[in-house]
Amino acid sequence: MRVRSRSFILTGGLGGLVGFAITELVGAGGEAAGGRASHLAEAALYFALFGLAVGSAVGMTEGLVLRNRRRLALGAVLGLVLGGLGGSLGGTVGQWLYGLAPDRFALKSTADFALVLDSSGSMSGILFGGSDPWGKRRDAARELIQRLSSTNRVAVVDFDDTATVLFPLTELSSPEVRSAASDAVGKVDDSGKTSLTAGLSAGLAELEKARDPGRAQHLIFLTDGAGAYDPDLAVQAARAGIKIHTVGLGSEVNADLLGNIAHVTGGNYYPVAKASQLVATFNRILERATDMRQARGGHGAPEAEALTNPWLHYTLRVLAWALMGLLLGLGQGLRYNTREDFRACGLGGLLGGALGGALFDPISSWLAFSTGVIGRGVADTVVGASIGGSLRLLQEKLVEEAGKPTHQLVAFLPPSDRRLVFVPTGRTEAAVVVGTSKNRPELQPAPAPGPVAGPAAPPPPVKVPGHSPVPPSIESYSQRYPDRQEAMARAYLEGGLRLSEIAQFFNVPLATVRRAVDRRKGEPST
Repeated sequence: MRVRSRSFILTGGLGGLVGFAITELVGAGGEAAGGRASHLAEAALYFALFGLAVGSAVGMTEGLVLRNRRRLALGAVLGLVLGGLGGSLGGTVGQWLYGLAPDRFALKSTADFALVLDSSGSMSGILFGGSDPWGKRRDAARELIQRLSSTNRVAVVDFDDTATVLFPLTELSSPEVRSAASDAVGKVDDSGKTSLTAGLSAGLAELEKARDPGRAQHLIFLTDGAGAYDPDLAVQAARAGIKIHTVGLGSEVNADLLGNIAHVTGGNYYPVAKASQLVATFNRILERATDMRQARGGHGAPEAEALTNPWLHYTLRVLAWALMGLLLGLGQGLRYNTREDFRACGLGGLLGGALGGALFDPISSWLAFSTGVIGRGVADTVVGASIGGSLRLLQEKLVEEAGKPTHQLVAFLPPSDRRLVFVPTGRTEAAVVVGTSKNRPELQPAPAPGPVAGPAAPPPPVKVPGHSPVPPSIESYSQRYPDRQEAMARAYLEGGLRLSEIAQFFNVPLATVRRAVDRRKGEPST
């Protein structure tokens, strides 16, 4: 029974969806000491989780379709291990390549930004049960700082029941200043209670003491809870022309209060269900605050100018997915243990990863509902389906239908799904290795077959105790029928053997076997 590529498309897509759910559940990343290391660790974890989900799903496909428990278990184990390793390596290298060209914009309308970040104990919680145990708010603040131009000024404020200015309002005039601002974000901790008044007061004071009539001023205020608040602060900010953009993380925030603060000052309120959405939320705040979307769309009033070619970033993201797909495909090819399958699956995974990666951004943008969750879920499903279907399709075209002999890849591992059975050859029995692997059946040493007597009838199925009857081997048909066309046709019509197996055994193109079968079907039965 042939397992078509459409089955791998379905299981690959399912694996992609499961991978998306897992990455969302665990936050898709971990925190490291610096911004660069943190992004690499996050990418490694994200692609590792995605890879093990897709790898195990694709690896189990044949076992599910053929209802073979051994294949199912082997595919699941190898898919988990090889998919996880391949995904981790691909994600790390891909993120490293992506980081070579940071996404930066020159803001012609200079602006000041005060980043006021909640550092209360509820952020980390007990046993990573808090609102932001992986420190996503720090990642979001660092990325925003990297996207600002050298003409912007930025301040960083940490608050819980008190507030601390970690980085005073300073123009990002050099790489050293920008790095110092990013390092200050890393000092935001996870302890204390929550005082909204403390955080807002410190952020407003930092902006007001360096006011410049020619500069717009924005305060990004992030909290995951409710606490003491002075309503006069919003009025004070509005009078000073400072827009407060509030971000409510989780379900414990006072959404009405945060919405009112933003409304009074001319800002916006952003409810965020999970910390993994903070990076996208901060980017959205920056774009709205500086009208970047108008600038990139060319609809007038260009307040922002892209310094990095967007196609370069798009290409690097596609390369990251392609690399992950390549390693995932090589892992699947290793399971078949032939050089031909290894190359075909690797190439299929590479092309599938590139295709899925090329579609990831457009799909995420078109389906930007629920803070992008729906778009990312659909996009991950498409990536998984592309990888699974592509690696199987190229395996069919380049290995099974090519009709060429295959060669073992690793000497100490057996080719896929071989088993030892006994096939009658005249008066004796010979031990023959047969199976659904694409290797030509190999005869073990056995006595020479005696003369074949009697009418040309197909040999009976071999009965192995405790197993289902095994169909006659191709070797037995080639010995019984001197005419090769007759042997090929009967092996397919009577023995239930696959066209690709027959073509590889006789070392002929697949079309030759089909013609022999069609010719035999047209003859009257005897």
